[in-house]
Amino acid sequence: ELGLSCGVVHILPVRDEQDFSAKAVQNSDGSFPELSYGTTVFCGASVRQRERLVSRVLKICILVEGGPGAAHEAEEFAWNEHTVIPVKVTRSEER
Repeated sequence: ELGLSCGVVHILPVRDEQDFSAKAVQNSDGSFPELSYGTTVFCGASVRQRERLVSRVLKICILVEGGPGAAHEAEEFAWNEHTVIPVKVTRSEER
């Protein structure tokens, strides 16, 4: 229990040596900033460590698209016998 009311919760690592700035807001020193909306909770010393920790605490992972990193996170949830709900996103060419 994080002691948080309902709403958006961002669970981020403190930092990561790998550059994730194309996918997420990341400072030049590798740290991740607190986001301006919702509640930001920091856990883990890297993205991989955050994935391992979150997969042990949360019971459900809703995975929206994703590549190899998302596959690792889903695998961590599965190893902990937790539920993974994959969501495929398609975009229409018409607007």
